[in-house]
Amino acid sequence: MRVWAPYVLLVAGAAISTLGLYRAVALYSRFFRTRNRPDDGKARAAARLELAYSASIEAVVTGVGVEATLIGLFLLDHQLPWWILLGPLAMWLAAANSFVTLRYLRRRARGPS
Repeated sequence: MRVWAPYVLLVAGAAISTLGLYRAVALYSRFFRTRNRPDDGKARAAARLELAYSASIEAVVTGVGVEATLIGLFLLDHQLPWWILLGPLAMWLAAANSFVTLRYLRRRARGPS
């Protein structure tokens, strides 16, 4: 194993996690600015579904970044227990599951194409 590989994983994981969190905060702030508009209920429901769909994508991105960071830490210092890597992996899998479910619901809500 190269000496620089753990450091690259640490930096890349931190950058990916920060990007995912930044985009999720931007999504939430945009949603909360527009949620009290006098639209019909159907448009509000579509906006909520779109927010949940986009947030699940950002959760996948953040989970991958945290996992890369922890793998870098694991490679750098082998005193880190191996099971600690399962936490972000579970977060990533749960977010991927909600992404797939919400994509199905979004297609179904649009109706037949």
